[in-house]
Amino acid sequence: MMPLSQLAARMGRIPFPVLATMVCLLFAAAGIAVLDDYGVGTDESWQRDIAIDNADYVMGDSDALPTDHNRFYGLAFEMPLLMAE
Repeated sequence: MMPLSQLAARMGRIPFPVLATMVCLLFAAAGIAVLDDYGVGTDESWQRDIAIDNADYVMGDSDALPTDHNRFYGLAFEMPLLMAE
């Protein structure tokens, strides 16, 4: 493995346009690698379940919300999304 001082000396000899191009290509490759998962939240199904539980409670179909572990999450954001769905 190359010592850090030698690596820094070699990086200093790389022209700026080449270094900038390498950094842009690195970010582009990372973006392409995560493109399939872009915008997918891990908590979307949980938020939908919270909205359904709140809707059931508001409509009188269920009395389980006061004892549910998600009862502290508000419905101001999830409820309109559920209604739009």
